Amino acid sequence: MHQYDTSVKQLNDYSLIKSTYNDYCCKLIDLLPIATDRMAMAIQKYKSMNITKYKITATYKQVELLTFACNQALRIHIGQLTDPVTVLLNFELGYRRHHNGESAPMEIQEKLDELSKTCWHNSHYGYGYDETSKEYWMLYQMFKKHEQTLSNSTFQVSFYQLELLRNACEQAARLRAGQLEHCFINELLNAYQKEVNRSMHCGNIRQYVTQVCNYLHILCWNLPAYSCYGINYDKDSDIWWDLYQVFRYKIWKEKHPNPSSQDMLTVASDKPLKTGVEPLIRIE
Repeated sequence: MHQYDTSVKQLNDYSLIKSTYNDYCCKLIDLLPIATDRMAMAIQKYKSMNITKYKITATYKQVELLTFACNQALRIHIGQLTDPVTVLLNFELGYRRHHNGESAPMEIQEKLDELSKTCWHNSHYGYGYDETSKEYWMLYQMFKKHEQTLSNSTFQVSFYQLELLRNACEQAARLRAGQLEHCFINELLNAYQKEVNRSMHCGNIRQYVTQVCNYLHILCWNLPAYSCYGINYDKDSDIWWDLYQVFRYKIWKEKHPNPSSQDMLTVASDKPLKTGVEPLIRIE
């Protein structure tokens, strides 16, 4: 590893220094013979990545959608599945769109309430539920302050917050399009295991959650259980998907500064392809 020490000393560009250091850490982790040492080194590398701040430049519309996505992700994470905005702008919107503008039935809220009570055991949580919910709340507050700014806005976020933004935008894009199995089920199962016992097998709960999600999918989006809408279904959903692609690609690049051919065998390595009406968000 002496070659890395020599290389770093000869560099003046901060981004190149960071890239070389990350590459050094990745190779060192692979070389460590003991699994616990590799894990400790990986954790240390992850913490060092979290110290770095990333600058995001977003348009007015992107800030509006990021605000919504973070708030929605927070509500879902703490079990507030019947939050009025989440229900109105996803389930009820889908129902009216595919049932000639008819009013959505109360059955939608009842089913979501059942899911919430089952997975969170009738508990009521706020944004202090865990570290993830606290970070979502901070991100929501940060974007909310700039929601009325008509020009581009700039924000600084940590690596962990980048990961949360990636997750929130993917969830928002899929939920608007009715892809409940991809954006709901894991969150609900994780909550159930956290409430009961992390090591507890939850096969029956998974089956129940899947059944309810499939029922709501058919009811609101008027499609068979294993069919779904995607790109070009909804303008906001397409913008969220673009945001998700950019965050996903940036995270992949940070984790693989000098990727091998094996590292390239993942969709995360694909450069973002614009599908929405907004320009791709910038991250530096």
